[in-house]
Amino acid sequence: MAHIRNNSWQTKLWTEEKEVSTFDSIENISDFELLGFAAEFAWGENSKKLEKKVAKRAPSIMHRSNTM
Repeated sequence: MAHIRNNSWQTKLWTEEKEVSTFDSIENISDFELLGFAAEFAWGENSKKLEKKVAKRAPSIMHRSNTM
C-alpha cells in the first residue's frame, strides 16, 4: 500500500518497493517512478481544474433545473 507523508523539511513518497526522497538525485530514480510521479501530479492538477469548472457551472445548472 502506498503512503504519502509530509514533513516540514522534506516530503517523501512511499512506494511498495522503496522510499523515494525528494532529495534523491535524478540518477537514482527509475523511469517508472518518474512516470508514476508525473501521472499523480497531472491527476491532481486536472482535479483542481475540474473542481473550478464544476463550481462555475453549478449555479447555472441549478437555475436550469428549477425552471423546468
